[in-house]
Amino acid sequence: GKLSGLCGNFDLKTVNEMKTPDQMEAPNPQEFGTSWTAMECASSPDVRNPCHLNPLREPFAKKECGILLCDVFEPCHAVVDVTWFYSNCLTDTCACNRGGDCECFCTSVLAYAQTCCQHGVAIDWRTPTIC
Repeated sequence: GKLSGLCGNFDLKTVNEMKTPDQMEAPNPQEFGTSWTAMECASSPDVRNPCHLNPLREPFAKKECGILLCDVFEPCHAVVDVTWFYSNCLTDTCACNRGGDCECFCTSVLAYAQTCCQHGVAIDWRTPTIC
C-alpha cells in the first residue's frame, strides 16, 4: 500500500507533507486539512491568518523569520526549499502566545536548520541575540 493523508507519506521529506488527496501542494494548513475532510463535512470558510488577527506581531515575525531568507541559510536554499518553512515561521510567530516572543520563532527556525542538516548542510545560525 501507499501511505498518504493527514500524517503525510513518511518519505522523510517535510516539503511533501502538505499534499492534498490529488497530490497538489496545499497553500496553507487550513486548506490542507480541509482537503482531507469527508464529503459530508462542510468546508470551513473561517481560514484565519494569525498575522492578520495579531497585526502588532506581524512586523516582529517578518523581521525575525527573515533570517531564513538571509545569507546565513543560503547554502541550504538549493537543497531544501525555504518557502514552506518561512511561511510556517510567520504563522507560528504571529500566533505564539507562550514563552515570550521568541519561543515559537526559534522552534520554526530550528525546524529548517534541522532539515538542512538532515540533507547534509549544517547551518550555524544561533547567536547571543538569536535564540
